[in-house]
Amino acid sequence: MPFDGRQKKRAVTATAKAIAEGAEIVYEAAFEHEDVFAAIDILVKEGEGWVLVEVKSSTGVKAQYIDDAAVQTWIARASGISITRIELMHLNRACVFPDLANLFTRTDISEAVEAVVPGIGAEVKAQKAMLDLPIPILEAGDQCRKPYDCPFLLRCNEPLPRGHLLELHGLGAERAAPYRKRGMTSMRDLSEKEIASNRIWVRQRQALETGELVVEKTLGAVVPPLSGVIGYLDFETLAPAIPVWEGCSPFTSVPAQFSLHIRRGEQTTHHEWLAEGPEDPRPQLAAALAEAAGGCEVLYAYNASFEQRCLSELATAAPAYAEVLLAIRGRVQDLLPVVKNHVYHPDFRGSFGLKAVLPALVPGLDYSDLRVADGQLASAEIESMLLRAEELPDWRLRRMRSELGQYCARDTLALVRLHEALLEAGR
Repeated sequence: MPFDGRQKKRAVTATAKAIAEGAEIVYEAAFEHEDVFAAIDILVKEGEGWVLVEVKSSTGVKAQYIDDAAVQTWIARASGISITRIELMHLNRACVFPDLANLFTRTDISEAVEAVVPGIGAEVKAQKAMLDLPIPILEAGDQCRKPYDCPFLLRCNEPLPRGHLLELHGLGAERAAPYRKRGMTSMRDLSEKEIASNRIWVRQRQALETGELVVEKTLGAVVPPLSGVIGYLDFETLAPAIPVWEGCSPFTSVPAQFSLHIRRGEQTTHHEWLAEGPEDPRPQLAAALAEAAGGCEVLYAYNASFEQRCLSELATAAPAYAEVLLAIRGRVQDLLPVVKNHVYHPDFRGSFGLKAVLPALVPGLDYSDLRVADGQLASAEIESMLLRAEELPDWRLRRMRSELGQYCARDTLALVRLHEALLEAGR
């Protein structure tokens, strides 16, 4: 039965009616107890009892799923339903298209859930009491993002002041806890010895004190020259939960777009390709990339392991182009370590991601004018455009293609300008 979250009482009544009439499988079975509502994904009659099946789009069992199933079990039993087993149905990584017979697998989580169920009643009372209290004042921390992002993150989290302890690269909230217990909130609070233990931290504190870009003397020796035929490469991918192309499993990352800027001396040209229909994009993308990038003597990417992995996967999926693609892969180099190990600007704010680094090193070039401005949104847009095009009007599809093209092209233009900026800084 379809579940309408605005009509809980109606859903509870419909569930009771279905069970009374002898239904042996109930989808979105709705129950309510002590003002707590649950819509169970699947209830399956088994002998004198019922199997509760919680369905998740993940590929395994996570701790938060146990709590979820325990609440549902507590409510169902309080409503008179005999739950005799609890299972988690999740996607199976071993499933490979085109055979989807084993797309889902079911794991018995009864033991773990039964250990939690006795405490649910007390937890419900505690949470209800909490809701009657004033808004709590609690410093933001890991609890705001685990196991899920809190919907009030933007309301509760004011931007950290410049030079905050948590800007120290790689420190993280957990490792920062001992420092914060000692009253430390700024990277200035750490001793010289503590800062000296990490060369990146040394550059960070120096940049904080001067307010300027810090450049190691070694930068000039590691920035590659602008000689020969140079490519700057970026891929965008999609990873559908249900595989739709040969050899793919749930959440297999499939390249569906590339941008390539090529520099020959003072001249720069741009090449791009973006899939159009629901057919496997990899053979056509491989052909287009092999033609465009085959003559590049070196190619640069940012966090290049991603591009290298995409090239390897393309070589497997399009064996006719495997030789040239693997040769291209062998020529891919990474600009991220050049930045991370040799420069720091206070505007990085502890991050070496391209979107943090770019506007600091190349003023005036960023992503603020783009609607599609990050890889996660790009992936979602590509999936909608390729696999659910029939649900979208033509004008929307045209706009999505344009926006995706602008975003991917911006990534490789960013690499061109970043390379130039690093060369200038290293002189």
